[in-house]
Amino acid sequence: MKGNDAVLKRARNVFHSQWEEMRRLRRVVLKRCGLEDIHDLRVASRRFRAALNLLAPLCDSRNVPKLSKEIRALTRTLGNLRNLDEALVFFGSHDGQIGLPDLMSRLADTREREQRKTIKALKDLKPRKLDPLVRGVVAGITVDCLRKRNVPALPSYLSATSVSLFETIQTLLPAALGFENCGERHALRIAIKKWRYFLEIVSRITEQDYGTVLDRLKKYQSLLGSMNDMTVFAAMCRKTGASADELSAAEQVVTNETRRLFHEFAALVGAEPLGPVN
Repeated sequence: MKGNDAVLKRARNVFHSQWEEMRRLRRVVLKRCGLEDIHDLRVASRRFRAALNLLAPLCDSRNVPKLSKEIRALTRTLGNLRNLDEALVFFGSHDGQIGLPDLMSRLADTREREQRKTIKALKDLKPRKLDPLVRGVVAGITVDCLRKRNVPALPSYLSATSVSLFETIQTLLPAALGFENCGERHALRIAIKKWRYFLEIVSRITEQDYGTVLDRLKKYQSLLGSMNDMTVFAAMCRKTGASADELSAAEQVVTNETRRLFHEFAALVGAEPLGPVN
């Protein structure tokens, strides 16, 4: 029982530390709104939601849905701005070769509008109002609550969750290896991201080292994320109303990069296959 208490205490500490890190990065973005800061806050919001989704079944808090909804909305808002930043960097690296002045100008204008929306969303998010909800979740992660909810011992719960997340990846992987199946790769990317965040959280709760598998998951997530970016960038360009010639040139760049990334992804699957963890 004492061992279980210690694990639950670490779970509470991990969850609260994720919240504090998100609060810190929110202040950073409000101060300077840099590309890396926005990315870091977006990732922090996803990690917090991952911790919330993992630990919510263990607690008695009724505020979990409201808390999850608030943070999910923030993640989406940050995602829109991050996508524009990444598109400007990507197409900017090709601008001198193919010439995309109209497209770049329109993306930059859209980025300014999106930044204003993001700043407003960050100001509207009141951490002090959400603090009691977070504390409620933390306070609800107890041995008594596990008994009340008929949750097995925490290690068993975490192990079963890990197996389920891994099996989802294995189910999605074969179809993702078809070049035309971008929807399946998108689903695989999300599944890998969920398992990665899960293992990052669990490594702190259980004090186990998952460094090797996490490094491999980062490689998968990076390639799949870059391929998904290409799909997002193509749709984003079409919405700008840029000239037909520039849109055609941008689409060709996106297609070429997608093919390059896909070949890297297929090679990675062959060279470094994913396996379950103990």
